[in-house]
Amino acid sequence: DAKADSVLWNSMVFPLLNITIKGVVWYQGESNTIPGIKQDSYSCTFPAMIADWRDKFYNGTGGATDKLFPFGFVQISTNNDTAWIVDGYPAIRWHQTADYGYVPNEKMPNVFMAVAMDLPDPTSPYGPVHPRYKQDVGYRLALAAKAIAYNDTNVKYTGPFPSNITVVLSGDAINVIYDSKHIRVNQDSGFE
Repeated sequence: DAKADSVLWNSMVFPLLNITIKGVVWYQGESNTIPGIKQDSYSCTFPAMIADWRDKFYNGTGGATDKLFPFGFVQISTNNDTAWIVDGYPAIRWHQTADYGYVPNEKMPNVFMAVAMDLPDPTSPYGPVHPRYKQDVGYRLALAAKAIAYNDTNVKYTGPFPSNITVVLSGDAINVIYDSKHIRVNQDSGFE
């Protein structure tokens, strides 16, 4: 609903445009995961929103806010609703990265994310997609911010990336080899 969207913008963001900011963290609502409702355009609208906010804050502060300030977001978690799991959630996760599968990328420079698909809270009174325990999300955002916003090259902030995928000859299995430079290992509990 455009009217509701403009009410949120006008009441929650617009009043801040003349305040110099160093970055933004966005915790996306899951309403964009409903198949057929805003989902297919998200790979365009989300990067456009980021660019628009950057432009508006830059202009609103007379250039005091960086034109390319860091923008972090939390990737959509999971839900018990099978229709959303099958259609909406994987699609919106993909679209959150402008259909690249990772950030930063060509369409989303200086953007970072915290993956949350492994952090559902099935007993949450707010629904499983809204985990009550936010420390893991905050930790992941902090690592990504150190790497992207603060250019810390010593921080491992992403999950593993596949470097080679092959189908086993019998056709009933797939071998995925991961690039180990992105894997964080915790001495107490193994892979993270």
